[in-house]
Amino acid sequence: MADTVIGQGLFLLSITYLTALATNNRETARRALAWIGGISLIPTAIIAVESRLGQYWGPGSLRLPIHLGALGYGLGFILPLLLAFWLRGKAAWVNGVAAFWIVTINLIPLGSSVLPYVWYGAASLALIAWGVKELRRERINLGIVGFGITVLGFYFSNVMDKLGRSASLIGLGLLFLVMGWALERTRRTLVARVKGVAA
Repeated sequence: MADTVIGQGLFLLSITYLTALATNNRETARRALAWIGGISLIPTAIIAVESRLGQYWGPGSLRLPIHLGALGYGLGFILPLLLAFWLRGKAAWVNGVAAFWIVTINLIPLGSSVLPYVWYGAASLALIAWGVKELRRERINLGIVGFGITVLGFYFSNVMDKLGRSASLIGLGLLFLVMGWALERTRRTLVARVKGVAA
């Protein structure tokens, strides 16, 4: 419980930091926050999901009383959202949608081997769409990286062990080639579109 509260709160805080930059506001402090958020985004996303499923922190994780868990969730979500509102104003409603999406981690059944990857993939696509909407290239790039890591993680954990050694290595090579080409082409197209609109 405590691990889940901390993991999800840190993930939302990473999103808040990442989205501190705006097209019309690029102060040094906001740039620093965006860098911190960008660096911590993917690790905290992994921690947020894996702590919920009990695979990251293990069985010895701390169990909180219900009232402390509710307080932790409240602070872990309200404080980053208040910071987002202070940094982004009315545009922080999208951060609220992101917070709601983070809460959906709790709907993933314990022991599920597929749904975490569906969640990661959907979150990556949402981050790409958010980057396109607000003309932020770093969000597009991070979303593309996150989607690629999700596909590779799913292949290693759910596909590779079901194939023979030769077939799994051939499949991995093909996956790298096809996915790398497709993701890079998509990334360049979206970044070019954002550059064109921003110009």
